Amino acid sequence: MKSLLCYIGIFFITLGIQGCAAPYYGLTGEEWNSLSEDEQAAVKAEYRDILALQEGQKRRKLHDARTQSIVDYGINGQKSGQ
Repeated sequence: MKSLLCYIGIFFITLGIQGCAAPYYGLTGEEWNSLSEDEQAAVKAEYRDILALQEGQKRRKLHDARTQSIVDYGINGQKSGQ
């Protein structure tokens, strides 16, 4: 129970920090403010592309792990059946 309360506390602290942080898409505030609106839009688009790529990689990794577990189950099932 004590560890659960600790995790809940950490969650709310992290949430508070993230809520106060300004989104500069990997740039410092000074760098972000020096960009034109078109440049900021380009940085945002690139950032979204990177996030989409990362999400795709996560999905492929999960798919590969599931596929491997099926293969492993099949191999182990054949060995025990012989």
